[in-house]
Parts: sequence; structure tokens; C-alpha cells
Amino acid sequence: MARWPQLMRIAQHAHPVLLCCLVSAVGCPGPESPSTTTPAPQQGSTKPAPRTRDGGTAEPRAMAGVTEAHNAVRRTVGIPPVSWSPKLASVAQKWADRLGARGCDLEHSRSPYGENLFYMSQPADPQTVVDSWASERSDYRHKTNRCSGVCGHYTQVVWRETESIGCGVARCGNGEVWVCNYDPPGNMNGRRPY
Repeated sequence: MARWPQLMRIAQHAHPVLLCCLVSAVGCPGPESPSTTTPAPQQGSTKPAPRTRDGGTAEPRAMAGVTEAHNAVRRTVGIPPVSWSPKLASVAQKWADRLGARGCDLEHSRSPYGENLFYMSQPADPQTVVDSWASERSDYRHKTNRCSGVCGHYTQVVWRETESIGCGVARCGNGEVWVCNYDPPGNMNGRRPY
């Protein structure tokens, strides 16, 4: 929690309507944590998301495209795709609902999963959400495995060992809070994302 004011200041200066934060099973990464410099993901891919690993159905309509948006970023660094998990989505949706009920407060759930949070003062779509996390790749130095700013959302998206994701979204006023969970979680201290 000590880093929250610092993260809020960074996020508010970076973009006035966009705030995000990440946590994994080991806590929020700081400026010396892993991230990556990779080319921007290609927009408009029509590849379908991989089948779910835990026997569930495809993404719900509100989340349509979020798995592919993650996989587009993962392809830029040559790592395997993730699949949609209804189990993780349920966890994420419950937490998003709780955050939405509290005015979209960006607090992490302390779940055993990796977690990316996103807030926007207007409705967002899955591509916008994932693109915001992926934009941190410019702050990551793969050679040194360090961040020059905030990059933990990006490194969670491209964490090689992550196999499944699930996301949820809730409204608060005109804005939205998004939660994506990752299993296995990423951002393990001292390890490279890929």
C-alpha cells in the first residue's frame, strides 16, 4: 500500500483518465522490476481465442476479444497463447463488482492469481484495456530485466508461464473498473517474464 500514492501520481500524470495497477502473488513490482520493449501488437486480428483449459465456454460478450488482445501482445515476444478461464473470470468479476460498488477504488484482491487493474472515466473495450497495459513495454529493459517506469502490467501480460486468464468489468458512475486475473501468476521477483 505504501506505493499506491506514488503509482497514482505516475498514472495521473501519464493520462488523466487512465489509472492502472498490478499485483501478483508476490506483490506490486517497483521501478526495478521486469518489463519488455517489443513492437506494438497488431490490431484487428481475426484469430479465435484458444479453447478453455478448465472446461468452460468462450468469453462472454462484454469480454469478447480480451483473450486475443493478450495473445497478440504475447506473439510479439514469441510465447505461447493463453486461454479464457471461466473460473478466473468469476473471481475477477466478483472483485470488479466489489470495486465498482466502492466507486472504482483500485485495490488488489490478494487472490492467489496475478491481477491487472484498469480504470477509465468512460466505458472501455477489451482492446483498449490490454493496449494500456501493453503500452508499458517501452519502460521494460529485457537485457537488464528492469523497468524505467511502470511496466508490471505489461510483464504480467507476457509472463511465459501464464496459461489462462479471466476478466471482469464493473461500472461506477460514468467510468469502469476492469480486473484481469492470470494463472499461474507472473511478476515473480528476480525472474524474467519470457
